[in-house]
Parts: sequence; C-alpha cells; structure tokens
Amino acid sequence: MKRVIVLLFQLILVAANAQTGDFELENLPKRTYVKINANPGLKGNGFKKWLIGENYRKEWADSIRVPVLDFKNDFGGLTPEKEGGGKQTRSLHIKDGRGDKWVLRSVQKFPEKVIASELKGTIAESLVYDGISASYPYSVLSVGTLAKAAGIPYFQNTVVYIPDDPALGEFRSTYGNTLSLLESKIVANKETHDTEGIFPELYNGKKKFIDQKAVLRARLLDNFIMDFDRHEGQWEWAEKDSAGRTYYYPLPKDRDQAFFKADGLIPKKLSRTSTLGQLQGLSVRFRNVHTFNYAARNFDRVFLTELDQATWNNEIDAFLSSMTDDVITRALSKQPQEIQKYQSPKIAATLQEKKSFFKSDMLQYYRFLSKTVSVVGNNKAEVFTITKNADGSVQVTVRDKVDSTITYNRLFDTATKELRIYGLEGDDHFLITGESSPIKIRLIGGPGEDVFTNNAKDKKVLVYDVSFEKNLLEGKFKNKISKDPLNNEYQRVNPIYNSSSLGPTAEYATDGGLFLGLRYTATTTGFRKEPYASKHVFAVTKALSSSAWHLRYDADFMKVGRNTDLLFRSDARLPTVRTHFFGYGNNTAFDKNKKADYYLIQYPLVDASLMLRHSLASWLQIQYGPALQYFHISESKNKDRYVNGSPPHEITGSTYGSKFFGGAEGRMIINTRNNEVI
Repeated sequence: MKRVIVLLFQLILVAANAQTGDFELENLPKRTYVKINANPGLKGNGFKKWLIGENYRKEWADSIRVPVLDFKNDFGGLTPEKEGGGKQTRSLHIKDGRGDKWVLRSVQKFPEKVIASELKGTIAESLVYDGISASYPYSVLSVGTLAKAAGIPYFQNTVVYIPDDPALGEFRSTYGNTLSLLESKIVANKETHDTEGIFPELYNGKKKFIDQKAVLRARLLDNFIMDFDRHEGQWEWAEKDSAGRTYYYPLPKDRDQAFFKADGLIPKKLSRTSTLGQLQGLSVRFRNVHTFNYAARNFDRVFLTELDQATWNNEIDAFLSSMTDDVITRALSKQPQEIQKYQSPKIAATLQEKKSFFKSDMLQYYRFLSKTVSVVGNNKAEVFTITKNADGSVQVTVRDKVDSTITYNRLFDTATKELRIYGLEGDDHFLITGESSPIKIRLIGGPGEDVFTNNAKDKKVLVYDVSFEKNLLEGKFKNKISKDPLNNEYQRVNPIYNSSSLGPTAEYATDGGLFLGLRYTATTTGFRKEPYASKHVFAVTKALSSSAWHLRYDADFMKVGRNTDLLFRSDARLPTVRTHFFGYGNNTAFDKNKKADYYLIQYPLVDASLMLRHSLASWLQIQYGPALQYFHISESKNKDRYVNGSPPHEITGSTYGSKFFGGAEGRMIINTRNNEVI
C-alpha cells in the first residue's frame, strides 16, 4: 500500500516529451511520466561532504522527469530475458517485438559485491556507499554525442522509469519501480562479442585482426572524459571486412565513471597513491596519466601494440578537432534539464580547457605503453623478422609462413626498452638481422619446432623455449631454453606497474616501548617475476620514551636464478638498544632496591644478512647466506649500572668497545596456511 501511495504522488500525466540522452521513446498517446530521484540518500551532511566530497550529490538527490517504459507497447512490446553481471549495477537484458536486443541498467548502484565481508556493517561500508556520489548518475547520456563527433561507435542510451509491471515476470521484485538507463544493443545491425570471446579467433590464424586505430580513438575518448573503469569487461566487439580480412572494432559500454569527481579528503588522498591513481577525477590535466589508466593496463597492452607515435599524433589531432566547444556544450545539454544547472557548465568548461593539454598527456601515455611491448603471433606457422637499425630502432614484421601475408608491422624507436615476441603454436622462424640496438629482445617460441636465427651484430637476444622439442638455434643467443613447459607460456595479464607508498608505521619493543615513524615501500615489475621483480622496504621509527631510533632496510630480488630469490636484510638500532643483563649463571642476586634501568645495557646494534631463497614446494622454503653483526658497548654510557659494577670475573675490559661478528644464517620456512592474512 505504501508503494502505491508513493507512486500516486510521483506519476504525472503530460502530453509533451523532452529529449534526454541519445534518443526518445515513442510518443505514445498516453505516455506516462514520473518525477523521481536517483538516490536521495546521497544528499549527505557537512561531515560526509568534507570527508568524501561535495561531488554530484545534488544530481543524485534531485528529482528528474522521465518517461515510464511501456512493456506492452514500446518498440513492439518488450520481453525480459535474463539478468546481466556488473560489480555495482543491476542489468536486465530484454528484446523487442522485432527481436532486437536492449539492456536496462539501474542508475542506482549496489556496491555490496565490492565490499569485503569483514567490512560489512562498519563505517567503511557506509563510506563506500557514500562514495557513489563521486560518479555522475547520468554521464552516459552525454557521452554519445562526443562519441558520434569523434566517429566512435557507441550504444545509444536514454533514461526511463521501470514500472511495477507484471510483464517483468520473475524480475519484477528486483526491477519494478526503479530508475534505469535503457541501452540499445543495435549497432549497424552487427552481432557483438565480448572481449574474452575474440581471443580464440585472433590466435587461430584465420586472418582476424583488431582495428587498433579504432581502439585508440575509443581510448582517447575514455581519457578525455576521464572514465577510468575501462577494463576488458567494459567492451563489446563487432566485425567488419576489409581487403579480405576481418577486423574487430570496439564498442565501449558501461559509462558509469565518466566525469568522476574526487574532491573529498579520502578520495584525494587515495588518488595520490600508485595503486589508486585512477581516482584522481575529472580535471584539465592528469596528475599521473599512467596510474589513471590502471584499470585498462592489460587492455591497452594487448590492443594498442601496433601503433607508432606518428599514428598516435594523427589520431589525437583528429580527435581534438572533433571536440569543438559546440560539441561539448551539446553533449552536456543531453543531461536531464532539472540538474543541468549544477555541474554541467563546469564539466563543459573543464573539457574545453582540457583540449589544450590533452595531446601532451596522451603522448606521455604512449611512451609509457611503448616501454615494454608484447608482439603476439598466432597458432599457425609464421616468420618473425626483427631488423636492428643503425639508429637503435627495431623493425618487427610478422608474415604468414605459407602465403607471406603481413600480419604485424611496426618500427620501434628507442623509447621502447624491451620487446617480448611470442610465436605461440606452429613451427615458427625468428630471424634477427641488422646492427645493434639498446632494446632488449625476448623471443618466446611457443609449442612447435621453431628456428631462431641471429645474423645481427648484436647478440644480446634472449630465447625461451622447451628442451624436449626440436628447436634450432643459428647464431649466438642468450639461451633460456629449459625443460619447464611454462617456458613457452604466453600470459596476457602481467604486472606492469611499479608502485611505491609512504605511510606511518608503529612498533612496540619490550626494551624500548612504543616506536612511531614512517615506512616507505617500492616495488618493481619484470618479465615472469611475480608478484614483483624487486621490493624495497625502508622504515624509520623513534621511541617515544627515549632517544632510541630503529632503522630497517629490506630488499627482495625475485628469480635471480631459475628458482632462486636474493634477500637482503638489515636492521640498525641507534644510538642505543637496551638489553637486560643480570649476570652469568643462576646464582646471581637480584637487587630489588635498584632503579629499573640498573640491569640494562645500552649499545648500538646493527645486523645485516644476504641470503638465497629456494622454493622447494608451495609450502616449503629454505634460506641461507652470510650474516654480519656489529655492536659497541661503551663503559662510560653504562656507568652506575650492573654491567659496570658486576664482579671482575664476569666482565673484563675486552667486553667494551666495538665488536664485529660474521657467520652464516639459515632458515627453513613451512607455510601451510589457507589464508595469508592469518
């Protein structure tokens, strides 16, 4: 009854229909409209606005006028089919009377899936819910105009109200009486594929390729509107034929994070970290264009591998010429009229000013992507020709071994530091010619009887394959062939981002009390080194109750050998560490009348070790290596203490002064935990 009463207040019968988004619903004779808000709970108070930000709270909380979707009459009748996925959005797939497909996506967000179970019911959960206000609720309604101007295919959207309609069937309780975006899945009447579905077609050698220029145009728009959530699942792909080949071109979807804002204390702090830099929010310039694109780290390194800087230059120029001030203004005018007065003018002004800096930022991102590039063949026999030029550049050309059709071609300049060339399956031939180059080249043959030929002056080329296949090496290489089948493996998903963090740290020691300080951690990534290539931790803390300092530097270097890591550990307690000394043996007397520090010895202590670590099994490690220790006991600094007043036969003059010790250290670590947090 309560729902019925609320709806009676919301429903408004009108005759006109003002366009919002990419298209209008049909002007049915009895079209019904409602006034409804996206999420009034995000209005927020002063504290939340300070902590999470003002963001787009007014856009979420204010009511807008939207048409009610008529399942019986719209588009020849609509039939629900299935629910879709999504981290925070509920979606319902439907089809119309012509069999065309549509999707209804909730404007309201449901972040339950991204909240760890141990955080549910806590203030952290409340903050995550409030963080939804940083997303623009109807951003997708403006993106279509920008995409059309740039020549980027897109799914058309409009905003609708889903009534409590029996036609919803089993989905009625979830989707009835909700505000949603109606998305048309019709794009040039093409069947679409998800990202995972196209990889078998790309690798099977049937001459299917990616239209990488189309990918770049789409990614330029992502960066222009600062839509950071562009992982592989945010795309669909359609096919087009050209010159006897089939090309996949991208169709961006799920524009939930376009125009994202981060003006609260917490998001501002988080966006300055290396792991959450994508939260930096809509701005004229990127604070860090590399970390902003973190969600697309794997996508871009698979689908933007063939384009050189000249191509990027041309595509950026063409994109910017399409983003006129008029186009941007028209795009923001697609927002619901009731909320255009809030942030729409500021968003438009930001985008218009952003054009002046966009090319510089995007070329910086190009150089970042070009540092390490993977060139991937297919499962047929191919010839990989790698030509090292006198200026240090490297030309990579891949041809079909049977008909000599070129399937890949790019000139890499010295902005590229490393090339990883994967043959995948088939009896491939890798031919190195030319001069020398500073670009590191790794050749990963893949299954099949491969031939590696090096006729270049530079012999620094690494070859990876398996020893139980009949592979042939002609010329000098750095031979990394082994019996491990994983040596031929190609992984699309690789850690590529170095990271660093600086934050507070605390520790407690029985002899020094509470220590507070800072801890800096830096990790680097490398080829087949997981979870990182190196990790460095430097921590400095100071005791609150004394002048004692604790300095620690640890470093891990992964896979310095085939199954061997190198570990460095160092620890310094300065100017002194305090240790209790009650004398030798069990017959020493304890004087309760002395002060608490009478039995303490103060001295600086430094420990360091360099160890090799071997993983014998997933649960078993051994570590061993040399260890050094230094300490200095000063007689004057331990004056009036037990160590100075103890019987002469216990403490001699040789006890004082600097001492150096060297030896060996070994450990065996057995770890059978099911959860590393325990």
